[in-house]
Amino acid sequence: MISFKSLCALTLTLSFYRLSAQNLYDSSFRDWDEGPIKWPDFQVSQTPDDAKYVSNITCVIFQEVEKGKVGNYRFPVLKTTTKMNKLSSWYDPDKCTDWTLRYEQTRFDILEVMRRRLQNSFNRNFLEPNLDEYYDQLINSTMDTYNRETDYGRDTLMIMRYEEMYRQELDTMKLVPAQVPVFETQNFALTFTAGLAFEKYGSTVSRGVPSVTGFKFGFGALYKKLSFGFDFTLGFAGKLRSDNFYHDTKYDYEWAKGKNVRGGNISIYGGFKIFDYSNLAITPLVGIGVTFLDQTSNVPRGNNSQSFENSEISGFRTQAGLAVDWKVRKSLNCYPQYASDYTESKIRFAITGVKSNFKSLGPTYSLNASVTFLAEGWFLK
Repeated sequence: MISFKSLCALTLTLSFYRLSAQNLYDSSFRDWDEGPIKWPDFQVSQTPDDAKYVSNITCVIFQEVEKGKVGNYRFPVLKTTTKMNKLSSWYDPDKCTDWTLRYEQTRFDILEVMRRRLQNSFNRNFLEPNLDEYYDQLINSTMDTYNRETDYGRDTLMIMRYEEMYRQELDTMKLVPAQVPVFETQNFALTFTAGLAFEKYGSTVSRGVPSVTGFKFGFGALYKKLSFGFDFTLGFAGKLRSDNFYHDTKYDYEWAKGKNVRGGNISIYGGFKIFDYSNLAITPLVGIGVTFLDQTSNVPRGNNSQSFENSEISGFRTQAGLAVDWKVRKSLNCYPQYASDYTESKIRFAITGVKSNFKSLGPTYSLNASVTFLAEGWFLK
């Protein structure tokens, strides 16, 4: 069995190994911003046997997606860096000259120019299609032309021309700020909501059950500005305030004062968004459903003397009201290998007037209020 000290030592060793491996990986690359390359940056120990040339720099454009922010809106921003892979770059010291180094540096400069062009294109619109493919082809064709016209570093006059041309572009090119991406969503979206709800009853229910407070959750869908949904509220009303509130003939059970009462509702609703701003949206709502109240009866559930049937009152429910959505966050999410989507996270404040036709008790009017977290997800076109 491994002792605690041995386990700690092993953990520290593994952590050190990970850090050392990461440091080794990081040190094998050199950024273009670090200044002109030098021969010691080419760290291959020996020249490949089948090499047709006297040197080779391996340089790449690293891409990393970060999050940009404008107000409550989050969107992807591409960060690019031109790096030299020192462990894959080599030269033959017996055959290379200073012109060879200038030839390789210019290749590095050409890639940096392409990186800045690529960065500007993504900054103008992150979702512009086929940018990577376009720049891959452009870089390959430009490098091929450069290699051919300089005779792979032998034509010093042509090296000077390329060197001057790309150095001038590096000195004058400016990066544009990252813009909010332009995109279109599909017409359909899915929604999820969860939070707290409160319902205040009028007569005749209020003489026994004044209100119900509980947890609310639901699912729904959007089509453009139209919304549809299903939600469920389950709460507690406390103890019944009067005797003989209701008689359940099925169990011959009287709803007696002092017994705990539960309540809630199941609703199907629809709405139309009449205002939709960057931080706020307003949607009138209408719906139907069922309102219910219940107590635990004195009738055992089957042969189990520890479990009892519920005595329940229910009624058809109609409702109408208004929902105000405060948009906490809007996010554009882009995944290279998967579908992209746009989401909005909101705090919804809703208030509705309700009419419930309880059996044996008659119609009862109530006021329903809720505060919920609402998430909407749209797929992009």
